[in-house]
Amino acid sequence: MNIIKPLSEQITLSTANTVSNASLVYIIPDGTNDSLITINDGSSNTGSLLVRGSSVGLLIEKEPTWTVQASNNVSATSVAYKG
Repeated sequence: MNIIKPLSEQITLSTANTVSNASLVYIIPDGTNDSLITINDGSSNTGSLLVRGSSVGLLIEKEPTWTVQASNNVSATSVAYKG
């Protein structure tokens, strides 16, 4: 069984945010629109990925000070994972 433990309140990720200085972020679309998720280390973009509006949640691993930003609103929360 996989366990996801929320570590912070859920936020709407519309601007760059560390998501409570998370190392692991759970992302889920807020609607049906696709969203480009971009991770930034403070000086440059370190990566990006497209999240389909109809998809279920996904986990993004990052450094605590790095930010995550979405082109369309998605919900995000800091989590711990045990698989």
